[in-house]
Amino acid sequence: MPPLLTAIVASACLGALIGLIRQWSDQSAAGGAIDLAGVRTYTFWSMLGCLGAFLREQYSPVLLPIFIVLVGVHQVVSLTRVQLPKPPGGTTFASALLTLMVGALVA
Repeated sequence: MPPLLTAIVASACLGALIGLIRQWSDQSAAGGAIDLAGVRTYTFWSMLGCLGAFLREQYSPVLLPIFIVLVGVHQVVSLTRVQLPKPPGGTTFASALLTLMVGALVA
């Protein structure tokens, strides 16, 4: 199995685990309401971090910081556009960026 594919699968599993924990705790605390991010979103962020770290090594060192900025901007924009009964705290923003970094560390 190619090393990139192994890293993407490992980062996807870690991202899914983080997303599962976040989604489960948010839904049980809010009585079943769905938050902004869950299993699929955290899996994607982790895989994006892995891919960004791989591309940084292969092509340009600025690609991973660009991915980090894009995920941060996505979080800020989604928090301002989505009307939720209770606005999410800063842990959603922090966990998104940390999940991206977990994927980068796997690579």
